[in-house]
Amino acid sequence: MNPTQFKASYAIIKDKELIIEFYSGDVSLEALKAYRLKQTSDVDFSPTYDILTDIRSAVYGVGTIDQVQEYVEYVISKGTIMGARKSATIVSTPNQHVYLNLFSKYNEKLPQEFNFFFQEEEAIAYLDKDISVNEVVSMLENLRNNPQFVWNNDMKGF
Repeated sequence: MNPTQFKASYAIIKDKELIIEFYSGDVSLEALKAYRLKQTSDVDFSPTYDILTDIRSAVYGVGTIDQVQEYVEYVISKGTIMGARKSATIVSTPNQHVYLNLFSKYNEKLPQEFNFFFQEEEAIAYLDKDISVNEVVSMLENLRNNPQFVWNNDMKGF
């Protein structure tokens, strides 16, 4: 994998009102904004569907306080990105943990409940969805192997 690329995929499970996402590579502010625009243009997307995001293969460059605040303001300005919902993020590294702690300080402005976990089981339990761990693991593996969105971080703008 190109170390400057961000790759992302998602699956929308309408009958469970759930979005499952997988991120890998270098996450930048511009990449995340462009990905959100693509995702919200999906006809099955709903900003009120709960979301489970696996960022264990991602490296966050969106880490300064100003960048996090800019992303939150961007989400708020695009009212169709996020509605009242639960968000569960699966992490594995101290850097990811620090980033999410920083993000959670600004999350109060967003209409979602937000938490992070180290295992799929914990995330599923938090979201309280009728979906098995095996189903989620299988979906995440499929999303990992079939990225729908690739962003080269040397790209500027959208």
